[in-house]
Amino acid sequence: MMDSIDYSALMHDAMIGVVRACLEDVEEYGLRGENHFYITAVTTHGGVIIPDHLRARYPEAITIILQHQFSDLRVNDDGFGVTLRFGGKPERLYFPFEALINFRDPSEPMFSLQFEVMTSDPEVAEQASDTQPGNSSNADAEVISLDAFRNKPTT
Repeated sequence: MMDSIDYSALMHDAMIGVVRACLEDVEEYGLRGENHFYITAVTTHGGVIIPDHLRARYPEAITIILQHQFSDLRVNDDGFGVTLRFGGKPERLYFPFEALINFRDPSEPMFSLQFEVMTSDPEVAEQASDTQPGNSSNADAEVISLDAFRNKPTT
């Protein structure tokens, strides 16, 4: 028995539920309107199934886009499979929900989910953390003053 509520695990499960529901909706009805998804997953997770040439090209993480050229989306309780084209060749991919680190719909600018990889393997968790946006050791931050964009009072 735990001493307190594990809010982090509850939030993780809830966010996985959102992703699952979105993908199940697309599986049943297709994409609607401008909706499309950018999904980033850790490729080192044991349940990820991708062709060897893609694993070599994306050894830590891969971002896939579900928009125009995808087919055969299948969602189950643990993850999803989809066929995407790479260099014109169809490739079948499978991602457990536990391998996801980001799920975003660019048509809804305020909708993006960031995940912590839930794993007992500290090396996999560290690699996933290093691939999340903003964790690059050589990323430069730029501060922009908003004063230039504010309306000037008229006198």
